[in-house]
Amino acid sequence: MKKLILGLIFIICIANLQAQQQLRIVVSQQIEERSGKQFYIHTVQKGQTVYAIAKAYEVSVDEIYYENPGTEAGISIDQQLWIPTISKEQEVTKELKRADFDFFYHIASNNESLSHIGDLYNIPVSAIRNANPLLMLPLRKGEYIKIPVLNSGEEKENISFDPNIPVKADFRHTVKAGETLTSIAKKYGTTPDKIRAVNSGLGNHPRAGQRLRIPQTATSKKQEEKAVQKTEYISYKIKKRETLYSIARDYGVTADDIYDANEGLTYRIYTGQVIRIPRITIANTYIVHKITKTTKIKKVAKLYKIPASEILDLNPSLGTKLYAGQTVKIPVGNKATIAANVPDEKPEGKETIDKNYQEPPTPLGCNKLKTIKNKTFQVALMIPFFLEETDSLDVEQFLASEQSNFKPFRFIHFYEGALMAVDSMRSLGMNIELFVYDVDKSITKTTKVLQKAEIREMDVIIGPYYQQSFDQVALFAGNFNIPIVNPLSYRSETVEKYRTVIKVKSGTKYQADMLQVIIPEYFSGAKVFLVNQTSYKDANKISEIQQKISSILPPEIKISNTDIYNLAISVAHRDEEFDDRSPIPDYKLEGRTIKPELISEMMTDSTTFNNSITQITFTKDGLEPFMNTASPLRTNLVVVYGDNKAFVMDVMNKLNEFRDSLNIKVIGMPTWDRLNNLDEVQSNNMNLMYFSTDFIDYQSQNTQDFIKGFKQQFNTEPNNYGFAGFDITYYTLHSLFRFDKNLIRCLKYAPMKMLRGFYQFEKTGKSKNVENTYWNILQYNNYTIQKLPDPVIPSKLSN
Repeated sequence: MKKLILGLIFIICIANLQAQQQLRIVVSQQIEERSGKQFYIHTVQKGQTVYAIAKAYEVSVDEIYYENPGTEAGISIDQQLWIPTISKEQEVTKELKRADFDFFYHIASNNESLSHIGDLYNIPVSAIRNANPLLMLPLRKGEYIKIPVLNSGEEKENISFDPNIPVKADFRHTVKAGETLTSIAKKYGTTPDKIRAVNSGLGNHPRAGQRLRIPQTATSKKQEEKAVQKTEYISYKIKKRETLYSIARDYGVTADDIYDANEGLTYRIYTGQVIRIPRITIANTYIVHKITKTTKIKKVAKLYKIPASEILDLNPSLGTKLYAGQTVKIPVGNKATIAANVPDEKPEGKETIDKNYQEPPTPLGCNKLKTIKNKTFQVALMIPFFLEETDSLDVEQFLASEQSNFKPFRFIHFYEGALMAVDSMRSLGMNIELFVYDVDKSITKTTKVLQKAEIREMDVIIGPYYQQSFDQVALFAGNFNIPIVNPLSYRSETVEKYRTVIKVKSGTKYQADMLQVIIPEYFSGAKVFLVNQTSYKDANKISEIQQKISSILPPEIKISNTDIYNLAISVAHRDEEFDDRSPIPDYKLEGRTIKPELISEMMTDSTTFNNSITQITFTKDGLEPFMNTASPLRTNLVVVYGDNKAFVMDVMNKLNEFRDSLNIKVIGMPTWDRLNNLDEVQSNNMNLMYFSTDFIDYQSQNTQDFIKGFKQQFNTEPNNYGFAGFDITYYTLHSLFRFDKNLIRCLKYAPMKMLRGFYQFEKTGKSKNVENTYWNILQYNNYTIQKLPDPVIPSKLSN
């Protein structure tokens, strides 16, 4: 890949040298207004190109084409071009910041209809109009259309995509000119709704050339009527706590079937009541419940008297909240009559067993020792290559500078590590079609990538890296129920805002639980202080940490009177005028007045001290509370919460001043692994302990093997991005190979040790999102950073 980019750079350099010989383009001073927007009026000179003009005005070529119809065919000398004074990138960035609803962009094709866009994204035309109140029809090529992400209570007009429905293996119907969804459904003996349900984003008007999946269980209308027919009735006596829905499920019928069979029956049933239940032979192992208003999956489960997990196993595309118009499959009971030869509901493709994989205990639906061999997984890798930055490359400066700092090279190692992961999974039999896109901070660039038809068919998306671009892709992915991996962000909003996110960087909220294990194990008997920067920043998190530490500290602690008396003598001798024949003066120990005369009479006993945590707000109190209550007779553990480098360094400097007279240990949180150039001497003096998402053990055989393979393939050693690219891609693909459409729901049950740490995901935020919970615990010791053994977190054991 690096050779490819170097080749591209060389070609562009030649083009740049040629361009430098052309006429220099001067930005016009003539500005005019059109349709409420301001434009430069540029007069084309001899030798100027649209590309060169766009570069001079810092806009895209597409913007010039859009504002000047006909210029795609060419421009002429003395032609006047309207060039926006505010670029499209600036415009859409400002729109996103000001918006009070979530949306991503669609770029219209010429004369594209709103109904087609609505079909494409499975949302009502009315929602598109509401999001774009100033929209004028007909749409023009290149026009940016906001696609709103529908929230709770907003109903989609189209059928929801259901990845759990089996489709005909290795088969696609290619739409011919003149075919309609109805005619295609009739051809295969199915319904338009079912075809829409197995084709993500399919609307009512398929396009010629479009390839459609066809439901595996498609039958004609007559066959369906034959498979599901009423034959006779069963007399049934209602038992205690039963509902019509639970009875219907047991017998494989719907509540409506029971109502139809019992004239005058209402939902108010009672124990001992006798009803008729139609005996029906059904074609599937489930019945369908239609949601009429927003509700929770737990309520539906309660209605049918089954665990919510059973419903989720059968409906992996659903979240915990259900909306009007959605349909839910309900597993039938053992009294249901099911037609013979009903196919099992399995993901597309033949399954084979990976004998080398050891599976931990998992619930139904995620306990797979199998991998899916005969399916080709489509994987999108979105990496910021910044290839357009080579356009303005200064050749001499580039050749004279450190090339690894050049933006197009910054993430090459991630890409190369990802390629090694892909090769590894292919060697295990996984069929992968890898799509690589250059996606950086640019919203317009990201939007253009999202217009590619294949994106909607992805099984997983890895990236983008930058938050503003990730926002757009995550909203898009959520719309099509595509899992999206966030590789580098620490932000908690990543799992709170979107629907299908896999957040690799660990959540800081899990550190408080780890403290409850770390402190008793490494700092038993210590006096604990919690220092934060201000009283308002992260106040809730500080309060939670304080409560969790307090819960594991004994309320009181005993200190030997012999130690207390000996300290009294040492304190007394700090006064040069002290006479050994004089009484030993009183002194303060942990904020408490000590009377040596009384202590001397009870030397074999001990004194009880309060052991509660001391919370210090640094901007208000400095370290005065620490100086007043720190103990010279036991370890003083200082938990410092804050990521502001100036604050951290100030606290460390002041604590280090007391180190000669006090035993001080420090735990830094939440993300001190991101702080550069901390004083190593101070960190070592106080055995600094901190949390880190990444730690590479260069002594391990796996690490050495990876480095060797990387060097053989790419002629260089991997940097941290190289390790990240391999870890993230390998884990994602390995899990996808096992779980397919159940990927996100089952990640919790797929822990795996990787090169930089451990992946242990937990569900968090709304919908299906999961977040890594694992943190490496690192500590300075003898001027080296060591990884401590992983603590056993009780909450993990109970899950």
